[in-house]
Amino acid sequence: NQADLGSVVDNLYSKETRFLYELIQNAEDNSYSTVNANGEEPFLAFKVYPDRIIIESNEDGFSESDIKAICSVGNSTKKHSAGYIGEKGIGFKSVFKVAQKVHIHSGPFSFAFSHTREDDDDGLGMITPYHEDAQELPHGVRTRMSLTLLDSTKFEERAAEFCEVPDTLLMFLSQLQRLSIELYQPGNVSTTTQYSKRETKENGLYTTFLTKTTRKGMEESTLEQKYYTMKSEVHNLPFDEARKDKRGDSIDSATIILAFPVDKHDEPVIKSQYTYAFLPLRRVGFKFLIQADFVTAANREDVVHSKRNQAVLGGVARAFADAMIVFCKHPSLMYQWMRYLPEDLITDEFWKTLWDLVRVELEQIPLLESWSGRGLYKPSDLERVPKKFLTEDRRPLLPDLKGAEVYLSPQYTEADFQILKRLGTKSLQWSRIIDRLDADLRNPSGSKWRLIKNVEWRTHICNLLQISSTKNLSIHHQRLKMLALIPLRDGKWVSSASRPEIYFPKTNGVPIPTDLGLDLVCPLAVENVAWVDLLSDLGTMSCPQQVVISLIRKRYDSKDLENFKLFNAVAHIRYLYSFLPKGYPSLPPQVRLANQHGSLLKNDQYLYFPDEGDDYSPAKLFQQDAYLPGHPVNYLHKDYLEAVDTETVHNGRQWTRWLEETFSIRRIPELRAKSHDGLSKEFQYIVSYRSNRLLGTLKRGWAYYRPQFNNIVEGELRNSSVLLENGRKTSLLSTYMPFPKLKQIAAELCVADAYPFIAMSELIKDEEILDWIF
Repeated sequence: NQADLGSVVDNLYSKETRFLYELIQNAEDNSYSTVNANGEEPFLAFKVYPDRIIIESNEDGFSESDIKAICSVGNSTKKHSAGYIGEKGIGFKSVFKVAQKVHIHSGPFSFAFSHTREDDDDGLGMITPYHEDAQELPHGVRTRMSLTLLDSTKFEERAAEFCEVPDTLLMFLSQLQRLSIELYQPGNVSTTTQYSKRETKENGLYTTFLTKTTRKGMEESTLEQKYYTMKSEVHNLPFDEARKDKRGDSIDSATIILAFPVDKHDEPVIKSQYTYAFLPLRRVGFKFLIQADFVTAANREDVVHSKRNQAVLGGVARAFADAMIVFCKHPSLMYQWMRYLPEDLITDEFWKTLWDLVRVELEQIPLLESWSGRGLYKPSDLERVPKKFLTEDRRPLLPDLKGAEVYLSPQYTEADFQILKRLGTKSLQWSRIIDRLDADLRNPSGSKWRLIKNVEWRTHICNLLQISSTKNLSIHHQRLKMLALIPLRDGKWVSSASRPEIYFPKTNGVPIPTDLGLDLVCPLAVENVAWVDLLSDLGTMSCPQQVVISLIRKRYDSKDLENFKLFNAVAHIRYLYSFLPKGYPSLPPQVRLANQHGSLLKNDQYLYFPDEGDDYSPAKLFQQDAYLPGHPVNYLHKDYLEAVDTETVHNGRQWTRWLEETFSIRRIPELRAKSHDGLSKEFQYIVSYRSNRLLGTLKRGWAYYRPQFNNIVEGELRNSSVLLENGRKTSLLSTYMPFPKLKQIAAELCVADAYPFIAMSELIKDEEILDWIF
């Protein structure tokens, strides 16, 4: 009727040029039974000249009912359930946006329409056909439409619009398989762009390949894009006036198709894609194509805001979620599907709600693989393991919990994780690390934490835990203090919360004795600086020197001295040497040293240094050899001499000097016996077995021996029987020193036998005569 025609005119001239898409949609709606029967591809071709456009197709051709429909308004022959252009009443009429005359030649029909905006006919020219002479159709063409253009000067502008046809135009068309656009600019080589598609199935997914081939003269280029497509149905849609069948009943279902572009490696191709309602609407910002029976505005470039469209959009969200589930079975897309997620920065009031709908769907679906690869989890159930929580070979510092996994698979890139954060996936929390550290400590098959020699791993995790502790995250710090992270010297592992005082095993590098009842950290632990720092954060302390000194003194008050360990006895004395302050009163007599057998000596027993520096050292004097029995004396155990570096000086005294002065350790044999005033057993042995070293021994220690001389000692020495050079023995009192000059004179006077020269272990010289006067 006249009112409907006026509405068509208003709609036509209130929209941008869309005739190209309208004619493509009309061609899609046509019948192609003949070419299908012949195994040919349905096609549509546009030939664009400055003054005309020719559209050719191999569809079956116009019927009488088609002629009646094109000459009316709102009386399309198209199926109403598909949401076709005909419902708007402007499908074919859109050509009058650019054309003043349209000649249609299809089968036996040849007619034309004429209309311009200036015509005073209220648009009747668009529906009033008149006869036009037919021309012969090219081979394979069954319908031709020739448009005589309103303005032949706009070729460049028009050509540019044809070049902007989306490469995806054929994606959701079920019949058209090929579309070509030929541009004929006067004086230039023609340009032909052909769009085609083929459909197959790969990796269990429906796949569409869209090909765009461009020819210009002898040059030709081809671009092919691959898409995975997903189809679903949405039902029980709200009633909408624009979606009724011919009986007036509501069309309450719709088909939704989503297409996801991928490259040759089956990885997502990320760029803005068109939304479709059979024809392309516009790019909203989605990275995948959406096709659905949306009710569109009159200009066919956007959707209307309606309950039905909102329900369809909800179906799109569910279809997207279903597609992601399928992608999770694909070898590469299972780790990359999130790249297709809608942006949350879309500003369009209708389309921006899709993200919220998609998010609600995906948050409840197990879509993400765990580190172990044993299963899929909901996005919020897994957490990204940052680099700082990984070893050098990019493995988690601590294993995940079986049955309670939270580690996100490393197959997801950092950029993809940033997308997943929108679904609730987080970066690994400190509490998770502490949970897994706790589980590791309880692992019956072996704890990684307790492998003390794992230096690199230990340094890494201790530095991390120290960061957690020093950040004053009190809840994490308190949890760490409850864990048995501290190795003690006795092999136990304890928590700082379980022991009031735990000490480092050394004071300024000097080991603390282990038998004082102190909880000391294992020495191997303190070799790692990072571990030391962590232990300090957990409350481990350096034991005050005076506490250790006091405990050492008390240790010797014990009656259980038989069970002393040698290394502790050495450690006691070393510690006292290192930290007794200058001027400290002498040690109590109960503090003892161990002999060469490791036995603690009583205070009334002599102790000698074990060095064999010369023939007059106790070790040489009293040693057993092939001819002499030796003499049993107590030597300081060698471990004492090795306990402190010989260059170390404390309070002005070297280690051995301090031992000698503090504990009266002898470097020469003791002269007098402790139990009586006569010669000691040591000197009695020397007199009996090593008299050739008797005088040398006295000379070497004369400064020490002289105050000890009394009448008894002197008498025993004078009367002692010593060996002579001639092999005989006589009393020491009767002997002469074998100075070379004296022996020479005696020999020259033939009186050598009258001079009993004492046997000496060393050669003495005439010039040393004064050294032997004592």
